[in-house]
Amino acid sequence: MKTSRYSSALLLTLILLVFSQTIIAQSWDNFNPLHVSELELSPEQNTQLQEIEKDHSAKIQAIYNTPSEEENSKDRYKKIQEQIKLINIEKENAQKVILTANQLAQFEGYMMEKKADQKGNALAHQKERIENEYLGVFLTNEQNIIIYDKKKLLDKEKVEWKKKKEKIKEIYHEVMTEEQYAIMLQVDKERKEALEEKTLLEIKRGLSVAEEMMPLAEDFTLPKLIVLRNKLEAKISDEDKRELEDLRALRVISFNEVLTEGLEEMDAELEVVDNPELLRYIGFTKDLVVDHASLISNVWGFSFFNNDENSKRLNNLSTKYQNEIDALEDELLFVIKETAKKGAVIASAEYPVPPVALWINKIKIDNEMKKLFLLLDPMSDFSIDLPSFEAGEGQHVASTFPNPASKNQTLEFYTQQDGKVTIEIIDESGKVMKVISSENRMKGNQKLEVNLQDLNSQIYFYRISSDEGMTLIKFSVVK
Repeated sequence: MKTSRYSSALLLTLILLVFSQTIIAQSWDNFNPLHVSELELSPEQNTQLQEIEKDHSAKIQAIYNTPSEEENSKDRYKKIQEQIKLINIEKENAQKVILTANQLAQFEGYMMEKKADQKGNALAHQKERIENEYLGVFLTNEQNIIIYDKKKLLDKEKVEWKKKKEKIKEIYHEVMTEEQYAIMLQVDKERKEALEEKTLLEIKRGLSVAEEMMPLAEDFTLPKLIVLRNKLEAKISDEDKRELEDLRALRVISFNEVLTEGLEEMDAELEVVDNPELLRYIGFTKDLVVDHASLISNVWGFSFFNNDENSKRLNNLSTKYQNEIDALEDELLFVIKETAKKGAVIASAEYPVPPVALWINKIKIDNEMKKLFLLLDPMSDFSIDLPSFEAGEGQHVASTFPNPASKNQTLEFYTQQDGKVTIEIIDESGKVMKVISSENRMKGNQKLEVNLQDLNSQIYFYRISSDEGMTLIKFSVVK
């Protein structure tokens, strides 16, 4: 889970950087007299404009090379774009000074023609994309232009991505005929159902593999890593052991923060999922990750810190004890390879796995593995205070989703006998906030839709009471 999340974050960062470079390139072209031969620039003007280009490129590069105080990649990207915007304005002003009044008028006319061509191409592309995406919808030119112009205004508002999608849908609703919009809604519905079904199948496959991988890690891999780690411990000075203890504690905080954030983001996205079986399986997956957080972190690892300073401290220790770690490399490599072999057997039940002989000898101990091995602390507690199932003396098997929730939540539980069942929401002090239900129920699965709009943002519990006993389920409201 953690490794995947950090891989996703890295991929997102790379995409943002590539996208930002595209924006930079486009902004250079938006005002670049060097590209317009009709201006008949003098040699001196050419030289001056090239110097401005060179200076501009150097400033852009400096922005990317400067360490950022922002830990969040989105915040870093936003700050970079703000800086680039100012540098682009500075460049344009410097270029305008070089041009004569006549050249400037010529160039502005050229830019107007270029923008008109760009809009024509953009309109054609938009019409083609919408009509291909929603087969049966045919836009008139007038509709296409209105949609394009409204989207451009929306871009200027810099609306958050989720809200932007909703607003674009509102634009379609406003501009399209009822028939066109009905087709669009039906296509979206079918696409969403197909995606949810595909996701469900993938989760079922992945979950069956993960449930077998956990015992492998717990019973085979981690115990062997602990033995090797204890050998290394004897070579580490007392001062460096204290440094490691501090880094381990910081790592727990880092792990908890990112895992909690990831699960909260997942819950927010799940609010739009309609497939009840998919919701249930995602709940199983989350429980598996939370229950085995320490194991996942210690055996499979993750990018260690959000903080560059802490990463630097770990790198220094890893370099200092590189010889001692390398002395254990053969034994460490054996554990990794054996885990890979056994894992391949498990995975092959659901996924096509290449013959072990083709790839097993290519496995190497890289620097990330060495740092994980150095930082490994079997005594670390990675358990975190997440909304999860907490049972009292009763025998009710229960779950709730999404969790956290903002407006509505589904509560499911099982009763082993007929009888009266009372469901209440209480706060952490035990005060009853509201009674959801108090009635006789038949034995079997029970499902309730609960409205949470009248509750404030904090932690609560569902209290399920019957002749079987009492069960508490912890959840949180976030608004």
